Amino acid sequence: MPKKLKVFLCHSSNDKPAVREIYERLKSETWIDLWLDEEELYPGQDWDLEIEKAVEKTDAVLVFLSNNSVSKEGYVQRELRMILRMADYKPEGTVFTLPLRLNNCSLPRRLSMNHYVDLFPESRKNWAYGRLLGGLKVRAKKLGIDVRGEGKIEREKNGIENRKKKVESGTEKKEPELSEKERIEKRARELALEIAHKERKEREEAQARELAKEIARKAREADLTGFKNLSGLSPEANPAGIEWIKIPAGEFTMGSNDYKDEKPPHKVHLDEYFMAKTPVTNAQFEKFIEAGGYKKKEFWSSVGWNWISSKKRTQPSYWNDKKWNTLTHPVVGVSWYEAEAFSKWANCRLPSEAEWEKAARGSSIGSGDGRKYPWGDEKPNKNLANYGSLFGGKTTPVGNYSPAGDSPYGCVDMAGNVWEWCANWFDVYPGGDESVSDRFGEKYKVLRGGSWYLSNVNLRVANRYSNLPDLTYDNFGFRCLLSLP
Repeated sequence: MPKKLKVFLCHSSNDKPAVREIYERLKSETWIDLWLDEEELYPGQDWDLEIEKAVEKTDAVLVFLSNNSVSKEGYVQRELRMILRMADYKPEGTVFTLPLRLNNCSLPRRLSMNHYVDLFPESRKNWAYGRLLGGLKVRAKKLGIDVRGEGKIEREKNGIENRKKKVESGTEKKEPELSEKERIEKRARELALEIAHKERKEREEAQARELAKEIARKAREADLTGFKNLSGLSPEANPAGIEWIKIPAGEFTMGSNDYKDEKPPHKVHLDEYFMAKTPVTNAQFEKFIEAGGYKKKEFWSSVGWNWISSKKRTQPSYWNDKKWNTLTHPVVGVSWYEAEAFSKWANCRLPSEAEWEKAARGSSIGSGDGRKYPWGDEKPNKNLANYGSLFGGKTTPVGNYSPAGDSPYGCVDMAGNVWEWCANWFDVYPGGDESVSDRFGEKYKVLRGGSWYLSNVNLRVANRYSNLPDLTYDNFGFRCLLSLP
């Protein structure tokens, strides 16, 4: 059997009618072997595999372009890209790509160097078809394919128009309508193609998401490398200028036998994360306000947004009070909702209760295990923490007791100064007694660390406190946490 020129028709489903017209005209050329999806693909076939097999064998690819297809992500970004990529793998000159414009659209960058044919306006369509056919003949002759069966070509040039006229005049009968079975089979093929496209898109989307996570993780790690305590992150990544402390992965002992709601002591394993070295300061929170944090809904939960809207709130309580607004002191008068919104703006989050306690007391391996306070078991004093209104009943600058009062990892002020909001609800520990507190459940948010106001018993690393998320006392603050994807 004489060799034929294998021609692949690459197109968007939006352009199917125009592509079908060209297909019908080319089909009359006895030296051309065409591949069109709705003619060659059947229900149940793997779309990707069949396309790859067809392109592997093709001699020429006709790429149909229109304003619809060029702007359609699926066509340009998936089908066309796959075909062009496969063509790149073949030896130079083995695949002939010919762009065909169905209307006045721009060519994708990858095709901008190829000579193209315009199949518009209608008055030039026959001429354009002749140019297309001429290009295919040149390709066929280069491959040694006999194109002498062109007697039909001239008849075909006017064939479609002539048939239209005959049908309209009644001199030629319309093709008989398809039977119900044939219509069902045709529609089944169309649906199978749609399903295959959808499944492939979903599969690619899932794979892309997983790849994106891996890329983001590596990028984050690369961004963090070389910066002491991650303080060198870019302003875009770290708009609040938070200094971070690495908390290594591992197990630690959480809880104690001292109070009922702290029981039982239990082992908790946490992956690596980064805790803010200090509570959020007034200077850092001021950046959030100046960035429009109270006006941008995207930083707030729906409940938080409704709360600040109803309160017409634009800043924390005590914000303009000189007693509390020194830039180096921790911000106070913030609700849990405001702490959450700030964290989202700062590209981080609030720590869980377990993450907070591990950063305060250390790992379960070594000297950190079982310690009562961040610095160890020594009883608190004025050189280690701010508590019990020892300093005029107000906050002190963050880091004022460093390094003596630091946690094993170097976090400061984890005992005293301000209570710190945590992410989770106040609830019973695994294996604990639910009846020991009427505050358990999804009503009160956890606070940790004690404050300038209360006694030293609240400075213990295992101590638990809770309150309603909308309360804004002058000894309530927070710190943030950064975790890798």
